Amino acid sequence: MRYRRLGRTGLEVSEIGIGGAVFAGTSHGLFDETDAIAAIRTALETGVNYIDTSRHYGPSEEIIGRALMGYTGDYIICTKISPRQVVTAAGTIAGVEESLTALQRSHVDVLLAHDIQHLGEGTDAVETILQRGGMVEGLRQLQREGRVRFIGVSGRLAEVVAAVQTGEFDVALSFNRFNLLDWSAEEVLLPQAEAHNVGVTMGGVFYQGFLSLPLELVLQRVENGLLWAWDWTDTRQEFVLNRLEKLQEFADDDLAALRRLAVQFVLSEPRVSSAVIGMKSAVEVTENLAAVETGGLDAETVAKLKAL
Repeated sequence: MRYRRLGRTGLEVSEIGIGGAVFAGTSHGLFDETDAIAAIRTALETGVNYIDTSRHYGPSEEIIGRALMGYTGDYIICTKISPRQVVTAAGTIAGVEESLTALQRSHVDVLLAHDIQHLGEGTDAVETILQRGGMVEGLRQLQREGRVRFIGVSGRLAEVVAAVQTGEFDVALSFNRFNLLDWSAEEVLLPQAEAHNVGVTMGGVFYQGFLSLPLELVLQRVENGLLWAWDWTDTRQEFVLNRLEKLQEFADDDLAALRRLAVQFVLSEPRVSSAVIGMKSAVEVTENLAAVETGGLDAETVAKLKAL
């Protein structure tokens, strides 16, 4: 396993991380808790050291806490707290205390304000979490108390970029904006993060399953609310489905080959510290690790894929 520096935090994180959103159930599909714990332990024991979860992901934190029981190796935990649940400093602190209890930990390494677009567009959302008595004030207090090491944001691209530009945050998580179906994060987010020495992790490597699962199954999940509304407008649907058809042809209609390409594509971007991937079984972990071992794609192949 190879590792990359997570911006100014100085943390060395594995090129792929464990994505805890898939343990939320609902639109992400069913999972077996025993298999989930086996997936987490397999990943950790083979060198994956970054775990991404959220208080908003149903039982995800509890499952990860149980998976970590008795594990003595090194790992880095990132969790999140949503402004849909809290917006005040006091509420943020209380929510993080719930996360620590669920994870069975005294502290987390990274704490993100989750999906901040729910508070407004662009700088409006950022100003809300930065206001006196708001979320960031709570995060700073948790830092002083040693219960959180580094802070950051996640959410829609415009709001994450606005947050990075303030210089207030250590880490940014972008979702569905750097993969084979949408690499728009490289236009502004990645350059801004590099300029401000902010570590970047990427979710949505498989674009919510479009690059990893049979199309019929993914479309069924979309009907159950899997995607953000702005990711499934009429125009977006047409673009995604047309491009997906070309990508499938490139991969010789082999889903395993397409999944491998999707992971390698993200790893080809050095400004991405870790690709956070939801893995429900040890088999999925093994497949993704194999993609990591082959490394990123060369510049010529990346250019060909983008041109499809």
